[in-house]
Amino acid sequence: VDEPSIRLTVRNAPQVIRRFIGDNWREESVRHFVREMINTELNGRCQPRLLNDEDGVTRIYHVPRDLMGSMWLQFAHAFMALKDYRQCTECATWFEVRRQGSSKGKTSCSERCRKAAYRRRRRVRGGLNMAAV
Repeated sequence: VDEPSIRLTVRNAPQVIRRFIGDNWREESVRHFVREMINTELNGRCQPRLLNDEDGVTRIYHVPRDLMGSMWLQFAHAFMALKDYRQCTECATWFEVRRQGSSKGKTSCSERCRKAAYRRRRRVRGGLNMAAV
């Protein structure tokens, strides 16, 4: 008997993963499940193309056919590189954060937002004389 296809969403992810992996899951089991999900979603949404890069060297690229293909391809790249994404504390824009290095503790997406957050913290602590501004 074929099982009905199940659409994975943010809300049902724990239940779906538990259904296919069980309660004794390991990180590699979850990674395998996510890999299969990405492969399924990329199928038909991206196509390989031979294109020249900026140096004139021919390379193979994965070209998305539509917006969903582009989003799944971006998710695949993030999954492969184990990238983290955070929401900026000032403007709520999502930005990529490296897992190591200087950007590991970043809370803002840009220099402008970082300075705005600093000024806001100073105002909250009373360190900025508003009459002088």
